[in-house]
Amino acid sequence: MLVHVSASIGDEILALECVESVTVLPAILKLMPFAKSSYALSRSSSKKKEGPALEIRLAKVVNTAQIQSKLSARVTKATGIKNLITMQSSTAETGGVLLQTAVDDYDTWTQALAIVLDDEAVEWVDLQQVVKTGSLQSLKTPALEQRLLRQRFIEEQEFVEVEAEHTSRRLDDYIQDLVGVNIMQEHNITGSSIVVGITDTGLYIDHDQFDQESRNMYDDEDLTARKVIYYQTFANDVDEAEGVTCGHGTHVSGILAGSSYSRKNSDLGIASSARIAFMDIGKQESRCAGTSGCDVSLETPGEVTNLMKAQVATGAKIFSFSWGTGANDYNTQTQQVDEYIYDNPQILIVVAAGNSGESGDYTISSPSGAKNVISVGASLNAAASFSSTPCQSVLNENTVASFSSIGPTLDGRQKPDLVAPGTSQATPVVAGMAVLIYEWLRDGWWKNGVADPTYGMDTIPASLIKALLLHSGEAMSRRLIEPSTGVTSCVALEASAKTLTSYPDFNQGYGKPTMLNLVSF
Repeated sequence: MLVHVSASIGDEILALECVESVTVLPAILKLMPFAKSSYALSRSSSKKKEGPALEIRLAKVVNTAQIQSKLSARVTKATGIKNLITMQSSTAETGGVLLQTAVDDYDTWTQALAIVLDDEAVEWVDLQQVVKTGSLQSLKTPALEQRLLRQRFIEEQEFVEVEAEHTSRRLDDYIQDLVGVNIMQEHNITGSSIVVGITDTGLYIDHDQFDQESRNMYDDEDLTARKVIYYQTFANDVDEAEGVTCGHGTHVSGILAGSSYSRKNSDLGIASSARIAFMDIGKQESRCAGTSGCDVSLETPGEVTNLMKAQVATGAKIFSFSWGTGANDYNTQTQQVDEYIYDNPQILIVVAAGNSGESGDYTISSPSGAKNVISVGASLNAAASFSSTPCQSVLNENTVASFSSIGPTLDGRQKPDLVAPGTSQATPVVAGMAVLIYEWLRDGWWKNGVADPTYGMDTIPASLIKALLLHSGEAMSRRLIEPSTGVTSCVALEASAKTLTSYPDFNQGYGKPTMLNLVSF
């Protein structure tokens, strides 16, 4: 058994009759999470000799502010540099998270790290990760699919233009056909009386898909609100500005649960009757207020409990995370996610697998590497969703996208679990399907294809919904890979595509889920 206790508590444990021995482990083992994260860091092209920013997780019972003050004073005395050890914003009062700032001088960084590791209140040290959305815009090099569009090799078709009071957004309505949710919607299974948790960049409330009379949901739940019953800003609220109308959070929320307030437009959401408890983790500089085109960074609470508890308190049981971090796919936050779901078995979290597939295997992001979440990769849309598709044998719904992150996890586990059409939209698509399955089970549809409270389930384990989605999956045929000579023809593109011969595998998991394999009416 591995426990984190002080020396005095260790002596008390040793005195127990059932304990034969207590072995004190070296402090260097606190760097185990950092060692895994460094695997990806070592593959970076950067040769800079500097100490990276670190995340320091404390034992649950210690006072966060007191430990920060003590460590900061010790590090300042040893290095002469102030504020190397800081507290993460909104961290827990006890057992919280501290940050060690990146330092250009490697020796100074090492000296500070040694002081941190020596303190008995420190539990783990990991690389401080950069949280990124699932948007392809965050990639340093455009994905193959993006370049095909830009080069007019294929042209994306526009199907439905949704006019709102301030903005419009295209909806690719082929997606709902591809995952078979229309059959549920035709029976009015649309997420009624279900709250879904969405954590992302800011949500544009004035959009017709989210608009409502109430504006009482900011940092305090309003269970009477039409669509957004809770809105919590964690980082800052700059990215909520009215001039920034079509951000990442707005996009994924619309796909999952959007419904027209004016009734002049179509409902965009897969689970259009579901209501939203939103956590805004987007962060922008104040100069960006009301300005389009500014970068939005993401910042999540260090403790998973703080990441979840406010939305869970409103009744949310299904969560959509279209974001993640690179490097270590099972970092300390991911471990906490698994622990949280184990302790709360009705909570289902759907997470983007990542967009790093063009870098090869072992590219699953965190927290998508968690054992108990649903990790979602990206597949292509139907060939009919392009106005000109010269390579229909490969550019179709049976193909995994080139950028979709590839498993396994660093410890060899199966990930991703599923793939779905799109980039950021793949995650809310699957989360929306999970909402519909929840209602289908809750209202007793599963037994005879009709709503029957006799067979309705009062308690629905997240593991059941996950199992149903995985078993509804259909195997994909291939993975899109850019030809070594560049895209010059359909022949080259088709020849370079990787044929997927096993199922499940680390490219697709259990494939693309579809309600048609799951329900009957």
